[in-house]
Amino acid sequence: MRKILPNKKSFVGMALAAACWLIPTTASAQRYFTEDFDSFTTGDLYQQGRWVKYGAGTCDNTMNVEEGSLVYEGYSTDATGNCVKMENLKKCYSYQAPYDKTLISSGTVYVSALVNIENAGDGNPFLRFVRSKTGDGTVNDKDYGFNVGFLTTTKSDNEGKFKFGIGKVRPKNAVNTDEEFDLNKTYLVVMGYTFVEGDNNDIISLWVNPADFTTEPAATLQYSSTSEQDLEELSAIVLARNSSKLGTDWNDMKIDAIHIAGSWKDLFSNTTTETTYSQQLTNKNIVIVENFTNTGCGPCAKFAPVLDQVINDKLGDVICLKCHGSYPDREDPFYLSEQANLDQRIAFYGINSYPTLLINGTETRYSLSPTLLGAMFDNARETDMKYDITMSCSIADHKLKVEGDVSSNTDVTDASNLRLFAVAIEEYYKAPKAYANGESEMEYVAKRFMPDGNGAVIAQSIEKDTPYNFSFSCSLDNFYDENELGVVAFVQDINTKQIVASAYIPKEAKADDYANLISVDDTPDFICTPDFYGNITFRNDGRNDLKSAKINVEVNGVSHSYDWSGDLARLEKTKFNIEGITDFTLTDYGSKNVAKVWLSEINGTSNESNAISINFNNSMQARYAVRMDIYTDKKPEETTWKVFNSAGDVVQEGGPYTEARHKYKEVLDLKTDDCYSLAIYDAGGDGISGAAYGNGYYQIYQLSKGEDGEVTSTRLTQGTFTNSECDIAFNLKDADSTLGIDEVKAMSNKNAEISFYDENGRILLHTTIGRLTEADMLSVGKGARIVKINDGIHTYVNKYVINK
Repeated sequence: MRKILPNKKSFVGMALAAACWLIPTTASAQRYFTEDFDSFTTGDLYQQGRWVKYGAGTCDNTMNVEEGSLVYEGYSTDATGNCVKMENLKKCYSYQAPYDKTLISSGTVYVSALVNIENAGDGNPFLRFVRSKTGDGTVNDKDYGFNVGFLTTTKSDNEGKFKFGIGKVRPKNAVNTDEEFDLNKTYLVVMGYTFVEGDNNDIISLWVNPADFTTEPAATLQYSSTSEQDLEELSAIVLARNSSKLGTDWNDMKIDAIHIAGSWKDLFSNTTTETTYSQQLTNKNIVIVENFTNTGCGPCAKFAPVLDQVINDKLGDVICLKCHGSYPDREDPFYLSEQANLDQRIAFYGINSYPTLLINGTETRYSLSPTLLGAMFDNARETDMKYDITMSCSIADHKLKVEGDVSSNTDVTDASNLRLFAVAIEEYYKAPKAYANGESEMEYVAKRFMPDGNGAVIAQSIEKDTPYNFSFSCSLDNFYDENELGVVAFVQDINTKQIVASAYIPKEAKADDYANLISVDDTPDFICTPDFYGNITFRNDGRNDLKSAKINVEVNGVSHSYDWSGDLARLEKTKFNIEGITDFTLTDYGSKNVAKVWLSEINGTSNESNAISINFNNSMQARYAVRMDIYTDKKPEETTWKVFNSAGDVVQEGGPYTEARHKYKEVLDLKTDDCYSLAIYDAGGDGISGAAYGNGYYQIYQLSKGEDGEVTSTRLTQGTFTNSECDIAFNLKDADSTLGIDEVKAMSNKNAEISFYDENGRILLHTTIGRLTEADMLSVGKGARIVKINDGIHTYVNKYVINK
């Protein structure tokens, strides 16, 4: 550990690279790819770095990494590293690797490499330009891409000599150099692919041992053919071998120091212009979440998408450091690339199981519930940080420099227990092949700890409002994509393990002006009439402050827009309420209604946000009257129900029941047309079809009267539930509460006794269902009546309004 002195910049070491490959440069550079194989282990190239198989076939042989770099004056001069040996073997895998995520579709793309040819072969390609199969720049393991543009070698009639060649699609059409070259000698070769407007006229160029590394010289050889197709864009490079059983003669060779760039100068430049990265967020109370994980851990894979969802929704208020350990997968590449520092961090917390979650230094039981996890993070934000961190960072030649200061608004007489950390994280990486636990999308991975896993001492004491400056640097050679770099700094009390200061510089924004639509909440469902509403949450994910946008809402094809203005800094969020959208037509019952929400005209530009679609249902449609049949479980005394009108008033209720596994029929006493909600409750919390007391259900029927006066029932829906409550919405039209009387005859035993009472309890009629006549119904008169039915086993009591 190094001490940080007040008002003096203290450069606290460098975290050295553990890997050096496939490094897309920052936005100011044109180097798309750098590969020297030096960080790889000897043996099969497969899945080292981003190298994956090209094609899905099964082969017997591979190409291998071996010790000893190729060297060429002014290009690569260190012979202590590795290279790749490509042998003339039948059924041998080819390997491909993507360069920048950005597809290249204009100008000239150059690839340079050092090659040493031991046996020249008969003109088969060993290096190809490729467009990925997906078309979006993603290269997946065992995908075939589209090849246009390749480099070959062909044996000469002269002993120990060969010729280089280039082609577009078909090797038989390749053209060779006039000059012959020596076997077993290292050459610097450059192949260029130039996009030319029009069809089938792109140009392939070759340079061998170019003398000028700053200005593009005349090509050694060029090739174009109108009979061979062009590529729309380039996204990967392939090291090609013979995958068939056929005995065609491929070369034996070594290859090293592969560069791909968009300009001649950047192809050979060993440095990158220093680029200042995004500035720190203004939020001084960012929650630091540490997730200890491993690529072989099944529970970790299950937890990861839940955690990622919550972090992404709350990014800026919360940031995550995913720290990889060595168990159960001891070959976890994210652990191996930062092993020493991660081991120190693991030892500090005493981590002995995965996943382990810590919030601001406090170990917390992880949850698979996004709601619960979000609440834990929100609760942590209520605790104010004690210290302030201000920082900035820059990148040059794939090295990160982080500078800033720590300050306190009070004097701290003993600060010996405080440690400062800066962590370089890779915010997103999609692996070409899933890891042992099934994960392939990795987010917020801690790649570099600065100055190390133990942190830096700030000072023995801290004076009020005095900045204590720091400066750290590290290599980014283990990053898959530097554009995904984020930097997190925090101060931790090593005695209590509490994190007492935090700061975050997010990855580069995708655009100057951009907004991210995070959620659309509190939207309707099971509605009777057209009415859409909700709360929209969006965030500024652009470089510039977000000042204005248009909010667009489209419901079942009907569009509305709202102007928004405000002032949001990077990653700040806001909410916007929409309501009163009623001019759309509901779909038929059983079909989903669809609402789509997005932002456009962001800061007056043509940029648009992502869109969120919301599906919502219509309520059931019923006419005349409704009956609920409920079949109880083994605990009928737990089951009750209520019917609510659109105003939220309870208009009828029933239960609890007494008989288990018995069907009860409840005619709902609904006098007016309305949108009703039927809520069925289970006091035990496990519903009516829970595992322990099982197989209860409900059915909802529409009741209607035919011309002959007979009541018929039509089932609208049925279902069950396994929690404490089930809600069923329906829209009732042409309400006729008198139907319930006639329905009694249809649903009951004709020998059951039936009694009618007025509201004062005076009996008006007593008979049996089978003897009930129209004259009897007239005799009880109009108005509210209490009806009691006794079938000899149960007694049912309901209130009805008789108006006919």
